[in-house]
Amino acid sequence: MKFRFKLPLAGVLAATLVLAACSGGTVGNIIAGAAGGKGQVRLVDASPDSAGPLSLVVAATTINSGVSSATPFGIYAQVGAGPQTFTITPSTVPGVNKSIAASTFYTVVLGGQAGNGTLAEYIFQDTNSVQSPTSVRFKVDDAAPALGTIDVYVYQGATLPATPTVAGLTAGQDSGSIASPPGNSYIPPQGSATTLPSGVYTITVTAAGVPGNVLFTGSATLNVNSSYSFIVGDSTAGPGTARVLLAVDQPPVGSNQSSMLTSSRQP
Repeated sequence: MKFRFKLPLAGVLAATLVLAACSGGTVGNIIAGAAGGKGQVRLVDASPDSAGPLSLVVAATTINSGVSSATPFGIYAQVGAGPQTFTITPSTVPGVNKSIAASTFYTVVLGGQAGNGTLAEYIFQDTNSVQSPTSVRFKVDDAAPALGTIDVYVYQGATLPATPTVAGLTAGQDSGSIASPPGNSYIPPQGSATTLPSGVYTITVTAAGVPGNVLFTGSATLNVNSSYSFIVGDSTAGPGTARVLLAVDQPPVGSNQSSMLTSSRQP
């Protein structure tokens, strides 16, 4: 997967993101692990036709609950380091096995659609998610199996950049899918001299290598001292359309989050 970063200096669009903290979720669960230490894991519902509300179960304990299309992002809950199996209920997809690293954040996503047989569970490692007091930080997760390979542009201004922010993503990959894991999932990477200002950002998803084939475009207000996740999902609006969810990753949020992007291509 190729990775490129582009920061145009044009003006911002007049559109906003609404992120509301809603009731739900389970706070403070600690699941034992074989390796000592704790990681942090949350559930996201990125399927447009899932039978929610959903829960995330590990070691026979529910660590997230009340996750639905209205509040698609659960809260990070502590999970013991070492091998764990994550199961989404109610769901027909098999659980995902993952060796959890201490002091590391993860997002389990229900993606695809039950209606067309693409429903699947993915787990993304939210590596280096700490917020910066001087910059917006964000990552991109691809949980959209029906879209094929995609390019994602995150930018300020009205003009699509010449190169994508994250290029060549397929379902199950994210902006940290590089040759030497765990890498830097967030943009700008930790230690980078690049800073991104607060303001309105546009996210555009296109077919890989075909910038004219727009699958989604929308906008959101992002702020410095916060880290975010854009999760690309399938849409029920028909072939050639996507939907994008956006959550605050850091600083941690204590209840399930709703997510709404102003968009011309989101159902």
